[in-house]
Amino acid sequence: MMAHYGESDGGGSCNDDFGNALVRRWRNERTHYCSQNEHNRVAAGSHIDCYLVHQTRHHGNGDNLCVLYNVSVDMGIFGDDHVVRPVVEKYVKTRHNAQPYIPFRKGFIETSCRFDEDRWQDRNMPGWNVDWTTKAVESKPSTDTARGCSQWVEHPVLVVQRDTFANFFHDSEDFVNAFLALAILEWRLQDVQIFLTDLYPEGPFW
Repeated sequence: MMAHYGESDGGGSCNDDFGNALVRRWRNERTHYCSQNEHNRVAAGSHIDCYLVHQTRHHGNGDNLCVLYNVSVDMGIFGDDHVVRPVVEKYVKTRHNAQPYIPFRKGFIETSCRFDEDRWQDRNMPGWNVDWTTKAVESKPSTDTARGCSQWVEHPVLVVQRDTFANFFHDSEDFVNAFLALAILEWRLQDVQIFLTDLYPEGPFW
């Protein structure tokens, strides 16, 4: 998708941090964070791969892209008024200062794989990644993982939790990151469903 445009102009670390070289470097960081056997080799079934990369002079502990395979997700929480209403009310009362993110409980996402305890830690999940990983994912026996599922999804789903809805810089940033994720994972846009999982108003990119 990006490779057709060649490398980025500019000296120093420009291409490694912004161009095709970044995409290739990020793709090569694939690591098994949750596997199904002691040797950390992924067997068929539920597993989690993450891609943690560090960019020059970039704030924080890097950026991590995680892919969860064959997991169950309780999407019904977005239709639960008892959960959603307090989040939206706080967001309105604080005049947009409290970001409207649902506090997912442990077990919101269920997997049957075995965590690599050295990697599966908050410090390896910069930003809001912890909301969808270490704080939300629970490992259960494979017989329990699919229990209660009402719908099966075979195609890739890209989760985007927006930073805001009204600041044009951050709006653009969220979707540049979505574009980067597609390039890193080599997913075709026509095959992917995108979930916006915040409770912000729709905004210009809806």
